[in-house]
Amino acid sequence: MPYSFTFTNTSTFSSSFSGDFGYGNTSTDPNPTHVYTVPGDYVVSLIATDTTPCNNSDTFSMNVHVPEPLSLTNPGNSFLCEGDSLSVSFTATGVDYVWSPTTYLSDPSGSKVTITPADDITYNVIGTNDDGCKDTVVFSVDVNHPPDASFDLNLTPGVLPAQLILSNTSSDAVIY
Repeated sequence: MPYSFTFTNTSTFSSSFSGDFGYGNTSTDPNPTHVYTVPGDYVVSLIATDTTPCNNSDTFSMNVHVPEPLSLTNPGNSFLCEGDSLSVSFTATGVDYVWSPTTYLSDPSGSKVTITPADDITYNVIGTNDDGCKDTVVFSVDVNHPPDASFDLNLTPGVLPAQLILSNTSSDAVIY
């Protein structure tokens, strides 16, 4: 939104023109361009008149559809614990959805999707409504993995007192 239309006049034997864009806004330009800012259906008309003493005129009308723009609400970035799920719902009606990538999704073309990621991932969702209008949202899901505590033990044999060397090999922990 807004939508711009250029009307090409193919009238013959006329020298005066009057056009109505369907809601009272008019023009005398033979090939007008008009910007619609409100979605809806409009009946556009052109009256072509000759300027001879006969003063003949003809009216041509056509329908113009100005589509409702599509606006998807971005669910925003999320943080999950490993094994948890996230439900994402888009509420726009009459929309086809394409998710990319399709990894970890309950429905790769749905408006209501459950995501159960094993790793961090970023999704790109493209919605297309019945009028062909598109919108795209991008969001990330970060997965917090539980810590994996482990260590390596190195014992030097034959040395007394015994000397133990512990090497921390833990991962995904912030405090040791």
